[in-house]
Amino acid sequence: MGTTALLVMGGGALGALLRFILDRTLLSVQHDSTAKGRRAPAFSTGILLANLFGSFLLGLFTVALSLGVMSDSGYAIWGVGLCGSLTTFSTFSVEVVTMLRTHHGWQALFYVLGSILGGLVLGVLAALLILG
Repeated sequence: MGTTALLVMGGGALGALLRFILDRTLLSVQHDSTAKGRRAPAFSTGILLANLFGSFLLGLFTVALSLGVMSDSGYAIWGVGLCGSLTTFSTFSVEVVTMLRTHHGWQALFYVLGSILGGLVLGVLAALLILG
């Protein structure tokens, strides 16, 4: 258990860092667009992309584990650690509530549907790529 916990922690640190970099980079782009008079979404596109990409990766890793292509240790690092911290339900939830409170209901609906359905579709697509 001790070694597995360390593997999960290492992958988790990497996933959290990647999510942070993606979110900050795309927030900067959104702010630049807004400053130039363009309309930006009321949600963080970085978090949306992190959640979708993480779902895709987790689909790949889960199938790889089930086929014996990935070890339990590899899954601990990449599936549980990296994907677990790259994707974030808590930030997703806060952003939805914030959009609803600031009267961006349609964007909230798009964000919820895009995140949930997009994550499911990308997870299945990843599985099909390996199995297919």
